[in-house]
Amino acid sequence: MKGALVMDQIPPSALLSEKSRALADKMTQYLLVHPGALLDTHRLMTRFQASPAIVQQAIRQLETATDRQEGAATVLAGLDEPTKKLIFRLLRHPHDLVDGHRLMRRCGVSSAQFQQALNWIDQRVIDGEEMWSGESPLVE
Repeated sequence: MKGALVMDQIPPSALLSEKSRALADKMTQYLLVHPGALLDTHRLMTRFQASPAIVQQAIRQLETATDRQEGAATVLAGLDEPTKKLIFRLLRHPHDLVDGHRLMRRCGVSSAQFQQALNWIDQRVIDGEEMWSGESPLVE
């Protein structure tokens, strides 16, 4: 059909209502402080009474917010991009850890970067709860 919009061509943020965008923003703020909450997305959806689309939007915003924080003290300071992407992937899909070699190939990380990501997660996530000892990583 000529002129018909394909759902894949529409940015996800355009599909969310204003109320849903506000909820995604609120969830993003929460995830910046508690990234370990991504380990249990069902609990996150229940806590915020959010749909999967809102959770996906919040995760995209979290990745964007983390990437934009140049020169700021962030929770991912000192990590290279492939390691950051691996951390986000493992927080979203912890079951991917079952096949570490395949995950390393897919994410294009070395064994040292893979270990760095695991150490980062291990230091901060305890039984699905995030342990922080600092201020919010947000940059205003």
